[in-house]
Amino acid sequence: MKKGLELPINMIVVIAIAVLVLVVVAAVFSGYFMTNTNTIGVEQAWNKACQQVMINSCDPAKFTNLKVQYQRAGASTTEDVYISYICGLKLGVSAPDTNTCLKACGCAGTTP
Repeated sequence: MKKGLELPINMIVVIAIAVLVLVVVAAVFSGYFMTNTNTIGVEQAWNKACQQVMINSCDPAKFTNLKVQYQRAGASTTEDVYISYICGLKLGVSAPDTNTCLKACGCAGTTP
């Protein structure tokens, strides 16, 4: 009997590992392992909130009516929430006062 072409077992293992690596690399570059980048988290909402505060000249009277988009954990859609809510999430308090939020955004010299 003639022997045909045959691959050693270790070559088959190397090829299998190479294919696996290529699949993982393709998945990483296609974004398969990434979380939803369209979600608006606390950090992004906080940055937008501070931009709005600065646009409104750090006015405490306008602060209470300002809203930003935020996507709550586990929610599938974004919603408009008051900046004070985002401030509370950012600072880890349930009911932050306006002065604290304004100072956290970089506004100086605000009064209660």
